[in-house]
Amino acid sequence: MKNIIILLLIFASAELLAQKDTEFWFAAPEITGGHGDDPIYLTVMTFDEDAEVEIDFPANNVFNPLKFNIAKNSSRSINMTSYKNFLEHNANDAVMNNGLHITSDNDISCYYEVNGVNFFRVVINSDIFSLKGRNALGLDFIIPGQSVFSNSLDYSPVPRNRVIIVATENNTTVELLPSADCMGHSAGVKFTVVLQKGQTYSLNAKNSQAGQHLDGTIISSDKPIAITVSDDSIYSSSHPCKDMTGDQIIPVSKAGNKFIAIRGDLDGDMEQICITATEDDTEIYIGGNTVPYDTIQKAETICMTYGSKALLIETSKPALTWQITGHSCEMGASLLPPLGCTGSQRVVVNRRDADYFAVAILTENGNQNNFTHSGMPGLIDANDFHEVDGSNGQWLYALIDLSNGISKNSEFSVSNKSGLFHLGVIAGEANDATKYGYFSNFAAIDVNISTNAPVCEGDTLVLEADEHENASYKWTAPNGDIFSGNIIAIPNVDLEYEGVFSLTVSLDDYPECEFDYIRNIELYPTLKYKISSGDTLIAPSQAVSGHVFKFYSDSSDIPFKLDKVSFNIEYDAESFFLESSEPGFNNFYYQNGKVVLNYSWNDFVIDDTVIDFLRLNGKVMLGGTKNLKFEISDFNKEAEGCVFINIEPGQIIKDVCFYDGRQVIIFDEQYVNIFPNPVNEEINLKFNSGHEDIEIELCNTLGDVIYKSFAEKNIENIMIPVDEFSSGVYYIRVHSPTFYHCRKIVIVR
Repeated sequence: MKNIIILLLIFASAELLAQKDTEFWFAAPEITGGHGDDPIYLTVMTFDEDAEVEIDFPANNVFNPLKFNIAKNSSRSINMTSYKNFLEHNANDAVMNNGLHITSDNDISCYYEVNGVNFFRVVINSDIFSLKGRNALGLDFIIPGQSVFSNSLDYSPVPRNRVIIVATENNTTVELLPSADCMGHSAGVKFTVVLQKGQTYSLNAKNSQAGQHLDGTIISSDKPIAITVSDDSIYSSSHPCKDMTGDQIIPVSKAGNKFIAIRGDLDGDMEQICITATEDDTEIYIGGNTVPYDTIQKAETICMTYGSKALLIETSKPALTWQITGHSCEMGASLLPPLGCTGSQRVVVNRRDADYFAVAILTENGNQNNFTHSGMPGLIDANDFHEVDGSNGQWLYALIDLSNGISKNSEFSVSNKSGLFHLGVIAGEANDATKYGYFSNFAAIDVNISTNAPVCEGDTLVLEADEHENASYKWTAPNGDIFSGNIIAIPNVDLEYEGVFSLTVSLDDYPECEFDYIRNIELYPTLKYKISSGDTLIAPSQAVSGHVFKFYSDSSDIPFKLDKVSFNIEYDAESFFLESSEPGFNNFYYQNGKVVLNYSWNDFVIDDTVIDFLRLNGKVMLGGTKNLKFEISDFNKEAEGCVFINIEPGQIIKDVCFYDGRQVIIFDEQYVNIFPNPVNEEINLKFNSGHEDIEIELCNTLGDVIYKSFAEKNIENIMIPVDEFSSGVYYIRVHSPTFYHCRKIVIVR
């Protein structure tokens, strides 16, 4: 493909305009505090429009979303250190509510930065994770990484290689096949994890040796997920430096066949390129050679050192390439973007300190004269470029030290109107720390998919993708049906269309360029009944999760009157929240592990085509019997009815407990926060307002009180040690003569 430009910037603490999107998901890794794991920053950059930005943890209902405005063509760094307990997934083989979600009303670019400092506030353990927006989301992943450098054993907690997953949809089933032994699971043994929207799971290597890392682990899901890879405090046996490395990765669908690695400034043979195959019999070609350097199989990784300033890597089948580079003996890591069909048109940089600052540029021959700095030529000169070995003159590179050419705390932009470019950064001081990451777009075009879903069975389902000139669109429905065009409408849709729609967009001028996108679609099943006086309607149990209760008449002579409508719902649940404007709500209780709700009206009149008579917002746990029963009696005519059921996950979630055999007590997080959950060492209770003398009890699932404590009036903070209790589910009860609160707690070891 012609007119593709790749730009690699090597510099200290920069802010970049590159991978643009309006939505980003990120799973933050646990970084060892013994080597330094804060401060933590999230930097957001805007393009040509102002942006309203929101930062949230969707699975954590204690966190209040951060909202702010950023002016166009500018940036803002948010210090996230105080939210570290919300961010970092610090548990082994456990689900947590730590997924980070960033949204904006206009295009932005984001990166996550860890600047681990020592006692003297010197940065010694750091890296940058570039957030890749929709290009990070997928269903099938193979984990890239390195198998050359081990994690240091000099720190506590012990640094590890980690793979952290975040779900973007509720009820996401993730299947994992570890390539090495990890905490709680053995190499080669497949297992599954179910995540709700915003929940995270971390696969943590059991051993620190380089050969026991998690590269080659295979992960698949039934709904879109995003994955972060981290490799904490790695080191070379011939050098004293230790540094954290990592990146957010891309799914197999966005793997490539051609890469160029630009050598940084690492000492000796520390520079590494590691290639992971996504298919069997993948041949690797280096430097334009026609004889394969090696052949590897699916999920196999090969690493190599190199001495050239720019290394051309080609593979016979799609692959992922992980680069280790840095400054002096301090390492950073990044996933390399594939060449062709990818890149950005503009990059904005803000140099915040006086550390090492260099620029490395890769472009196709003929484009080297077209770079501008803040709209003006001169910063990047065509005479600085050299041919990339093995590219037959197609690719040129330049390595320019700008440490003395750009002022500290100054912002500038780099553009090239001839084509797209990629951008990466290396930041840091020799023998202290390095940050490295690519920030350019991993796709040449961005496509948003909108839909009118969720819709009811029998309605028309519409999906619309952004329109691009000279582009072709191919949709694949969950049942295998194929559609074309950027807008599709499916009339009389049935439940076979519920699930993931895949979209492939190809550029007519460049048929080799294809871009894959996915969108999960939810449908409401229609349950029709012929009802008569005294009938009992029983909805199938599988319909209880995910729909809205509705009742309407198909009769032409509406309205009609029901003298009485009542129903009873019984299902296994651990948490839920009720919301209804109807006056008929009269009773609910918790008994023998089931939530039971009763609801009734007298003189219930249907005077429109559709009427919502109850909405339950909340969370229904998996497993167990779910029964929904409608009892309808004494109405004046027969009618066709349609019932839709919707218990919407991801809304306000209240924990419930049974107390004294009488009632459900709803936990009020506005009164007291109980965290962390899951917990390892101690539970923290933070009261948000004054209180009376209270009693605190920790109970097991049998109701036995295993810990009891008391707190005097108006104490703000209380800590409960749990390090002596085994892993499992417990309930913490906080009560006084006038109130009672209960919450489920999970203890992990």
